[in-house]
Amino acid sequence: MTTLLSAEKYKLLRSRALYVILGCLGAIFAFSLWKAVTDGYVTLGKDGVYAPAAMDFIFTLWFPAFIGFFAAMEFQNGTIRNILCLGKSRLMVYLSKLAAVYAGVAVMILFVSAAATAGYSAAFGFGDIALEEYAASFLRAFLLQIVCFSALASVFTMFAFISGTPIMTVILGVGYIITSLFFRQGLYTMFNGRLAFLAEFFPDYYLQLLAQQGLERGVTIPAARAAVLSLLWAAAAAFIGYGVFSRKDLK
Repeated sequence: MTTLLSAEKYKLLRSRALYVILGCLGAIFAFSLWKAVTDGYVTLGKDGVYAPAAMDFIFTLWFPAFIGFFAAMEFQNGTIRNILCLGKSRLMVYLSKLAAVYAGVAVMILFVSAAATAGYSAAFGFGDIALEEYAASFLRAFLLQIVCFSALASVFTMFAFISGTPIMTVILGVGYIITSLFFRQGLYTMFNGRLAFLAEFFPDYYLQLLAQQGLERGVTIPAARAAVLSLLWAAAAAFIGYGVFSRKDLK
C-alpha cells in the first residue's frame, strides 16, 4: 500500500489535469472578483475560505474532468492492468487512487480559499477578527468542505472505475451534478415542500449552508451530521465502485 501511495503522490504532483484545472479555477475566481468590485458586492478577506462552497456548482463541475483524466485514463493506457500484474490487490489499487483523488480535491479547495482570501483582502480588506477566532473558523470551514467535497469526489471516482474511460467519467459526473441539483430543488416544491427534509441527506446541502455562513454569521451548520453523512456517501460510493472494479475484466 505504501508503494502505491508513493506512486500516486508522484503522479498527482505531475498531473497536468490538476494544474490546468487550478488555472481554470483561478481564472474563474479572478472574473468573479472583478465582477464583485465593479458591482460593489463586498466580501471581506476573512470570508475567503467559504469561496469553494459559494462556487459549489461550478467548483464541483471540474471534479469529473480531474478524476476522468487522473484515474479513468489509466484504464485506457494500461497502467491499472500493469499494476495488477505486479501482484497488487484491486482493493489497494482502488483505495490508493481514491486517496490521491481526495488529496487533489484538498489542493483545489486550499488553492481557491487562499486565492479568495488574498483577493478579497486586497479589494475590500481582511476584516476585523481576532487571530484565534479566525484560525478556528478557517480550519472548521476548510475541513468541513474537504469532507463534503470528498464525498462527491468518491462518487465520480466510482464512475471512473466503472466506466474506465475519461469521457464517460465526465459525462456521468456532469449528469449526476445536474440531476442532483434539479432533484434537490424539486424537493422544495413537490408536495408543498413536504419532501424538503430529504435535501439534508445530500452533502451539497451542507456546502450551501457553508456558503450562507460566509455571508451571514448567524447561520448554524450541524457539522457532525454533515461529516457523518458525507463519510457515508463516500463509503457507499467506494463500496459500489470497488465491487464493480473487483469483477471487471481488464483487457
